[in-house]
This record gives sequence, structure tokens and C-alpha cells, in this order.
Amino acid sequence: MTQMTPFNPAFRRLFADPFFDLPVRYADGPDGRTNGASLWTPPVDVRESDTEVIVEAELPGIARENISVRYHDGRLILEGQRQEVHETGDGSNGSGSWVRRERILGRFHRSFELPESVDSSAIKAESKDGVLRVVLPKLEKAQPRQIEVSVN
Repeated sequence: MTQMTPFNPAFRRLFADPFFDLPVRYADGPDGRTNGASLWTPPVDVRESDTEVIVEAELPGIARENISVRYHDGRLILEGQRQEVHETGDGSNGSGSWVRRERILGRFHRSFELPESVDSSAIKAESKDGVLRVVLPKLEKAQPRQIEVSVN
């Protein structure tokens, strides 16, 4: 029987080392100006049923006031910004150096073309546990109905 060899321990340590640092990625340039392209896009799930379209976007750590949800010309537009957070109150003023930084900062923009049957006046959005959920109800389709004939 052949014995399996585990991964090289030095290779395994590379990913377990807290000082293995990835570069900080900004959607805006270091001077704060947007370079015209979003460098990060939140993961989004879109579901459709007979009665509604549901869009769920993962936006952890983004304040509600930094999220914009718009519906325009048949498109749902999600925009926002993840800003750097400086903790205070525990003696930390945010001036320490990062040991590891993987979350992307800056602006995001997502846009989705929606069916014409969406009722734009009834769209609802809520944010809970870092997930933005947008419910887009569909217009009721004209249902065939029986018309009673009266006798005079």
C-alpha cells in the first residue's frame, strides 16, 4: 500500500503565519480619487419566482448610510463604500500597524437588468447581519376571469 505524503510543513506555515501580509486594495486611489473602475464587487445572489425577484448582497461592515439602492430604467443599482474603521474606546486609536489586511476598501457598484414585470413602487430593501436583501415584487399579471352574463 502506498503511503500518502502530507504537504510540506514550510508551505503550510506560509498560510498560517500571521505576518504573511497581502497588500491593501483600494477601489479609490491613495489620494481618494476614483480611478473610474470598481476594484471590488460584493458577492450577490439573485432569485426569481412567479411573484418576485430577490437580490441578496454580502456587505459586511458597511454602514447603512454608505449603501445606495436605486431602480432606474429597468435596472437595480447597488452602490456603496467600505471605509476604514478606526476603533476607539478601548485605548486603541487605530494608529497601530496592520499585521494582516485582506478586506478591500473603497467603492463598489453592481447593476442588474430586471424583468419589465417588476413593480418599482413596491421595492423594499433591508440590511441584516451584513446581508443586503432587496425584494422586487412583480406586477400581477392579468388573470383571465369568468364574466357572468345576466338575463334581462
